Amino acid sequence: MNYASLDIEWDETHDEMSKFRPELGDKVLCLCPEVTAGEVTEVRIREYAGYKSVYFVIRLENGSIDLFAEEDVLKRKAEETAA
Repeated sequence: MNYASLDIEWDETHDEMSKFRPELGDKVLCLCPEVTAGEVTEVRIREYAGYKSVYFVIRLENGSIDLFAEEDVLKRKAEETAA
């Protein structure tokens, strides 16, 4: 199934795919605040005062690299891509 936009793909796959934590090399959707696509190049786990936070370094489709909090990254379904 192809989606008309990345926004639609995010909305329609969020409930299912948010159960999976992305790993190195995974294709992902990132919310920043618009939805964009990219690939995980690094996973950073930070612990502070007993709390653990996960961040992802993502190479976006435009070639730039950015850091995203776990709640702003959604693993993509392998067979799904926005048109």
